[in-house]
Amino acid sequence: MGNYDREPLDEFEEVRGVFYGNYGQVGQQFVVTNRRLLLAPIKLIKGLSDKVALEVTAFIAGQSNVPGVDVVKSILQDYAPFQPHTIWLRHIVSVRPGTNGGWLSAPSLVLETDTEDLETLHVTHRGLFTLTGDPRNVKARDDMVAVLQAAVLDAKSASTPDPS
Repeated sequence: MGNYDREPLDEFEEVRGVFYGNYGQVGQQFVVTNRRLLLAPIKLIKGLSDKVALEVTAFIAGQSNVPGVDVVKSILQDYAPFQPHTIWLRHIVSVRPGTNGGWLSAPSLVLETDTEDLETLHVTHRGLFTLTGDPRNVKARDDMVAVLQAAVLDAKSASTPDPS
């Protein structure tokens, strides 16, 4: 169904859907399971890690004789969208469509958690190189909203698995 390989799923998890887009302007893969929403930077080529973007940035900065390349690299390593995230579905209060996007931004969806945090995810119908203005992106966003809403309801009504 997808190529998610950042964080292992446990025996009580099933994948409900795999979606693509961006979070913080970094290409992301969104995996909805029956328990979590997993967000991880897209691996551009099998075997290469998220550090590709960091290395490219350091190379460009080095070629431009920009002072403080190490500082820039350090900031980018801590940039949240480069790091895998997990959002537990039981903590999501609402999932709703955001904007329908346009030429500068892909369609978005907004998640609200029980701590009143809002997360905005931009969804595309395919991977990293999909044009933001592609009309198929709205359907991909709507599909992700529907899958997430159903998964959140199921997660909140599920009993806690017995570890024995």
